[in-house]
Amino acid sequence: MRFFSKQRLGLKRSLTPEGFLICQDVPIARTGDMVYAEGELMDDDGTAVVKAKNGIVVIERDETELFSEITIASCVAKPVTISHPKDWVNPDNYSVLAKGTMINLRRGEGGDNDLLIADLLVTERQAIDKIVKDGVEEVSLGYDADYEEIEAGRGKQRNIIVNHIALVEMGRCGSRCAIGDKKPMSWLDKLKSALKTKDQKAIDEAMAEAEKAETKDEETEEEKAAREAAEAKTKDEAEEAEKATKTGDSALLVAINALGKRLEAIEKGTTAKTADALTLDDGQWADLVSKTEIIAPGTRLDRESVKTKDGLCACQRQVLQQAMAKDAGSVTPFLQGVELSKMTRDQLGMAFTAVAEVMRAKNNLNGARHSITTKDFGRRPPTPAEINKAAKDFWKTH
Repeated sequence: MRFFSKQRLGLKRSLTPEGFLICQDVPIARTGDMVYAEGELMDDDGTAVVKAKNGIVVIERDETELFSEITIASCVAKPVTISHPKDWVNPDNYSVLAKGTMINLRRGEGGDNDLLIADLLVTERQAIDKIVKDGVEEVSLGYDADYEEIEAGRGKQRNIIVNHIALVEMGRCGSRCAIGDKKPMSWLDKLKSALKTKDQKAIDEAMAEAEKAETKDEETEEEKAAREAAEAKTKDEAEEAEKATKTGDSALLVAINALGKRLEAIEKGTTAKTADALTLDDGQWADLVSKTEIIAPGTRLDRESVKTKDGLCACQRQVLQQAMAKDAGSVTPFLQGVELSKMTRDQLGMAFTAVAEVMRAKNNLNGARHSITTKDFGRRPPTPAEINKAAKDFWKTH
């Protein structure tokens, strides 16, 4: 689907003449296992639809259900909301809750064929600012579904009917289901695009931008020498690519592949430190401290140690290790068979959030839903009374 826009903010983001935000190719859901606390999956009468094991329920969602014609059709033109509303969006509250529209639903391709993809047209100022200025980019579907119990602690999800898609700080699927491309196109992106279209003017402009680009971090003499040598080789390869455009597509592809690898090496070398930087605002820091206290009570965090993504991962890994030492059964189900030391950033972040939310429900410290939702999508949020009842029933037999 093509959009008419006047300003491109990045490869996947742009603004319409009215100032509406277009977000293209947004993964909104995935297949696979999803982890819930027992209290999250309750019937209207307060009965668990799937009995928990150790207070945890793992729900399977297969491609037959997620990519069914009915489920995909139920997503079309459904509203974008800020966080999950207390009640489903309907004609009576639409003007208050709706901040945009979800369109162009399709299944992902290649390595993304486990994802349901959509385009979002965000039309309300607060929601646009949430995405562009505040960096709230993860998304979470709100829907109704049926559940089939396979055994205690495991079930299947069926008949998914979507009501809305929410912008959330942290979703159950992590950063994989999020609005991408928050940064403007880099000179590397521009050059790759120009090479594919054989636009010589655009190639020249991108190379000129690359030559002017300066690293934001101090370099040692060895790093500077290595970078200059790599850049010199890149210029030679760019000239080869230019010559290849005159000799045929086959030669051009060879040159583009060689140049692309070199450019990626340079880009990684000059932006690695900047890309790894992480700034947690007061709300995000408070949320991290809160989750840490739930998972490993008494643990103190050093804010200076989480100024990079690696630092945050190290913190989350340490907290989970401390929790495992005391109660491995509360942590290991969320690791999905992956060792803590080998988990990726996304896997670690998802496990950390899931453990905190399930422990929160088990401890019954806060019956109301937390302001940062961890739903990928699910039934309506349980009421405090329902959560209290589920917790009491669970502890009667444990």
